[in-house]
Amino acid sequence: RDLSTFVTFEKANLMKRGVTSDDIENVSTDVFKMYARANCVQGEDSENVRLALYTGLDGIPDSVRHKLVAMAVAEGISQKYSIQDTITDFQEEGRAFSYKAFWSTVYLPNGGYDTCLLATGVDLTMAETIVSWNEIPQKVQVAQEPCHCGKKVKN
Repeated sequence: RDLSTFVTFEKANLMKRGVTSDDIENVSTDVFKMYARANCVQGEDSENVRLALYTGLDGIPDSVRHKLVAMAVAEGISQKYSIQDTITDFQEEGRAFSYKAFWSTVYLPNGGYDTCLLATGVDLTMAETIVSWNEIPQKVQVAQEPCHCGKKVKN
């Protein structure tokens, strides 16, 4: 899914909740961060290269970094690749990351790796707008008997 599909989907969800089309035009973002990072590392084993690559891409959302680093350093192979994708965050409703990345990994004859990864993208969270609410006062009965907390009761 691309970013425009994500925003359209979020707007459709708002309409299902009773937000009017006039309100839709005023939908705003709560978070809109852009990022661009590049990191090149060389190492003897894939695990250390992945860790160094991940650490050097600080500022990119974790779920994006995990995905990119896992794809960029594949065990025992050289590769050049680019990707454009959008990841929806299921932990936080209304959040998505749209990014484009390019990497080049050379698997060296001695078993090491030489990797460069470049990534740019946005971290987007749709703002929630409360259109209206109903307040319904309720009486709640907490207990039926007096509490004898900490006291021994004779039978």
